[in-house]
Amino acid sequence: ASAPGPGEPWGAVVAELVGIPAVGVADVRQAGTQSVGDLASVTAGFRQHFYGLVPGTTERAVGPAGGRPLVTTGLVDPLRCRWSERPARFAGRRWEAPVVDEAAVAAADPSVGAWLADRHRPKLLVATQTRVVEVVVDETGEMVPVTPLVVVEPEPDDLWLLAAALSAPPVTALAARLTIGTARSADRIKLTAGQVADLRLPADEEAWCEGAGRARDLFEAGGGATAGAWMAFGSVMCVAYGVPEEPLLAWWWARHPAH
Repeated sequence: ASAPGPGEPWGAVVAELVGIPAVGVADVRQAGTQSVGDLASVTAGFRQHFYGLVPGTTERAVGPAGGRPLVTTGLVDPLRCRWSERPARFAGRRWEAPVVDEAAVAAADPSVGAWLADRHRPKLLVATQTRVVEVVVDETGEMVPVTPLVVVEPEPDDLWLLAAALSAPPVTALAARLTIGTARSADRIKLTAGQVADLRLPADEEAWCEGAGRARDLFEAGGGATAGAWMAFGSVMCVAYGVPEEPLLAWWWARHPAH
């Protein structure tokens, strides 16, 4: 195997040994002239923010009116948030539908309160420890992200374009290669905020726009999204990034939670 390129961890050299398609790494890095960080602020919370949310978190059934949904990485599926559909683990306990009272958080720690207020905007939440890159769209800005979610905050007009780019099969292949050996298991992806910001955006704007529309359709379909709809999305995003569909598309779909 050849040595890794600049900025690539040595783990990327052995990626093909665990079946990660070679297509995507160089192509995605050179796909477009812009990266995610050119269109959005990309951040992740710290331990202070995690623990700072605890005083303001309650179950929706007993919390104050207007509480914002608390979203953990376990509640993020590809283009779908499972808040209130799936139990969450936070602060050492199980929650059914956790909400956050901003005022209570700010009273306990003003700096965390200010951070929480800044997150009250349209955004994308990128999960960690996943088999494909999993992104949920928060159009209203209500969701409260819990560390270690990566938070991507673009202008509202770019929300679905970035959701499509981050959800694209070539980006999952690149992310799997870049982060191999850093997650809890060899087949999981663990991107940092800096790595998300550095991901290149597609060069084919027409295909990218079509992919953004398909991403919105998948989001609106929720659990009713069909395999055909997912494959059509994956196919057009391969076109957007200028990479061949096979073997990438089949590999991506085999790892996908909706499969």
